[in-house]
Amino acid sequence: MVIYARYSTDQQNPASIETQLDLGASFIAQHGWKLSGIFVDAGVSGASFETRPDL
Repeated sequence: MVIYARYSTDQQNPASIETQLDLGASFIAQHGWKLSGIFVDAGVSGASFETRPDL
């Protein structure tokens, strides 16, 4: 499993990335799955796949 976390603009809190990562890691652990990667796009618009390098 991998975790992909992002926030798009200055309208959102960068700390939300940490929350997403924590929740994702907890979910993966609860299911006994292995975390094999973490990808983060911080402050990147979600309007296009091309603008989200870690997607």
